Amino acid sequence: MRWSSRNSTCLIERSRMRGFLCPFGAGMHEHASVHGFRGGPLRGRAAAPVATPRGPVGAEGKSHGEKRPWTIDRPSCSACMRAVRGKDTTPERVVRSTLHRLGCRFSLHRKDLPGTPDIVMPARGRIVLVHGCFWHGHMCRHGQRKPVTNAAYWLAKIARNRKRDHQTLTALRRNGWRVLVVWECQTRDLITLKKRLAKFATK
Repeated sequence: MRWSSRNSTCLIERSRMRGFLCPFGAGMHEHASVHGFRGGPLRGRAAAPVATPRGPVGAEGKSHGEKRPWTIDRPSCSACMRAVRGKDTTPERVVRSTLHRLGCRFSLHRKDLPGTPDIVMPARGRIVLVHGCFWHGHMCRHGQRKPVTNAAYWLAKIARNRKRDHQTLTALRRNGWRVLVVWECQTRDLITLKKRLAKFATK
């Protein structure tokens, strides 16, 4: 298939409709002609396209070549963040699967207990809370990432989550439960996770 300026223009317009910006910079040339590709004009076969970075224009009219990351519009970003699941997340399923292989029996999301804990082992008097690093403000590199869009709102929400977590943990321990907090980043090392859960469930 021969690459033409019509093909490239369609791709650019399609990207704009989806709310994306070109990852190479502020965007490719408005009218990407065949002369904007590697090797000059096409002769016989399609050449690989080369995107030209276009950063902010200086006083002399030259581009600084500043790169911009992929971005989406604010409503789409907010919708994505609101759609994050509060239960039955992947880290929680990993913990449940590990506990099940260890022979532990448990109930999920007990509404009669403070904070509706994720995993409850009534016979053992133990509770496991599985926290997402970002949403619960863990001190790992994943938890310390700062939101870019509407940062003040989301940082305040994370602060409220941390305060509520502390209150829940205090209330559960006051009622005689032994509580283990497992962070999302800790579920990636299955061997260490299994040893930790086995020690908590049996001691």
